[in-house]
Amino acid sequence: MSEIDVLNFLRKMEGQIFVLDVYVRKVNEKIIRLESIVQLVLHKHGISAVGITQRQPMISDFEFEQIDTLESLEAFNENLQNTAYQEQIFHWLNSNITDDKSENRMTEAIDLLFTKKFMTKCSWTGVGRGSEKIAMMRMVNITKLFRRIGTYGDVVMNPRMVMLFFMKKLRNAGRRSEMKHLRRSTTHYFKSNKVKSEN
Repeated sequence: MSEIDVLNFLRKMEGQIFVLDVYVRKVNEKIIRLESIVQLVLHKHGISAVGITQRQPMISDFEFEQIDTLESLEAFNENLQNTAYQEQIFHWLNSNITDDKSENRMTEAIDLLFTKKFMTKCSWTGVGRGSEKIAMMRMVNITKLFRRIGTYGDVVMNPRMVMLFFMKKLRNAGRRSEMKHLRRSTTHYFKSNKVKSEN
């Protein structure tokens, strides 16, 4: 096989890989949408996804401290890969959120999970006015969690809706941090399923 044949073969393979990558991404988007719909149906009927997929683990007190650093943000994003931990956080948020409108539910989740000061250090892309910021778009598991929180009633959130939500909230984070009526930055407690990491 000549060098030209090898190059042609590699170009052909590259094209096929690209097509396959696009197909896989579309399949993943459909799976995520189906997961959101399933969660919505389960929520409407008061069924816990944890109870369906696994045994009920041992219950113990678990402390959640609002995120105030890049390190704690990255750790939280990584911990959400653990399905059981993700369910614990989701149900804790769900039990503390009072609104039934999708955007307001996600806003309440922001105030529960992050300090107001930390939000001023973030932007969706990591680009800030005159300085680099923390890129929230990199925190894939956190944005998936917000999709679940925002999926409520007849609204099924998609990645673009979550992106627009974060862009809006992070752009106004400085002004929100000066508002007195928002939740205080405190440590929250909830009942947690004590499990071993699945990673």
